[in-house]
Amino acid sequence: MDNDGKPLLAGDPRTLGSFEARARLGETAAGVVFLGEWAGDVPAVMAVLRPAAAADAAALDRFEAAVDAMAEDRVVLGAMPRGLVVWAVVPVEDRDEAIALLRAAQMEAAAEVQAAKTAEVSPKPTADDDPPWWDVVIGLIIMISWSAMVTYLIVQWSS
Repeated sequence: MDNDGKPLLAGDPRTLGSFEARARLGETAAGVVFLGEWAGDVPAVMAVLRPAAAADAAALDRFEAAVDAMAEDRVVLGAMPRGLVVWAVVPVEDRDEAIALLRAAQMEAAAEVQAAKTAEVSPKPTADDDPPWWDVVIGLIIMISWSAMVTYLIVQWSS
């Protein structure tokens, strides 16, 4: 993440709780990290889950567990791990931890999506999937027999 971030987008929250967003610092599939201020004067970063992640009970559990684990040895300025908008705010020096919160929320969901994609792909055929040789021979015999019979009938009808 760069130090200054990127400009806020039209749909980005400007204020959540006591946090006032100034810029986007980074994002993952699970959410966005914003640069801003907590309580008007403390430089901070806020991780906000996207609505799809916030609607996923498993992602919420992972996010809440990651926030609780972080709060044991770091400063968490504020958090709303459940609700319509799910977020956590940490001091600006812990900006990488904010991205880690989002990655924790998406970790298992991404694995489930990858597993589903893998399951959708048909397995590559192997030599075991080929028909036995006699099936091929029988098919050729039937095809040649039909061809010979059709040729015989055409000759008979045309004479």
